Amino acid sequence: MGSLGIVGGNGLARGTGLKPDLQRRAYRHVKPCLDRFFALCLLVFLMPWLLIGLAAVAATSPGPLMHRRRGAGRPSFDVLKIRTMRVDADEQLNGDPQMRARWLEKRKLSNDPRVIPVGRWLRRWAIDEIPQLFNVLRGEMSLIGPRPISIGELDAYGDRASELLSVKPGLTGLWQVSGRHRLTIPERVELDLRYARETSLPLDLWILLQTPRIWLGIESGW
Repeated sequence: MGSLGIVGGNGLARGTGLKPDLQRRAYRHVKPCLDRFFALCLLVFLMPWLLIGLAAVAATSPGPLMHRRRGAGRPSFDVLKIRTMRVDADEQLNGDPQMRARWLEKRKLSNDPRVIPVGRWLRRWAIDEIPQLFNVLRGEMSLIGPRPISIGELDAYGDRASELLSVKPGLTGLWQVSGRHRLTIPERVELDLRYARETSLPLDLWILLQTPRIWLGIESGW
């Protein structure tokens, strides 16, 4: 995390003559336009992979092709992704106390038995998250931001939840490039809140440059 010092807003602010806080506020106004432009470009480029992913799920697992989860936001919205789990995944989790206890610890399971075989491949290359580009186009998400969380996960942020909701969740973000699933929930919370406080163009560029390295070993972020 020490390398984050080089991406603070101060350097850019000196170059533009703007104070760091003013520079960050100006960037927040411009960011939605950049998000939509690059999301559209990515969607065109990745459309074949999206169609392949949907076809793979249709051919191997009966049930809906897409998974929707109510995400926290202002207002709340449905976070979209290709379905990578069995249709009875929630029932399986709730019916196994040990599995649920492990899941509550990190909100993730290693070698999750609920994941369908093709789902592991979709998660490995983050193909399951391509539909979230539609969330970006609709203005519900950003390309870079805190991780998308469900409404129920807001409890982990306590009285700082409003700070988290001051920025849109992102396809990639600070916690994804800072340890990802090795992090505890409190560590993820702190990284999400840090991003909400320090949102800036230099920080987003740093995260963007780090993302391909993480992507090479990626698992699903949701």
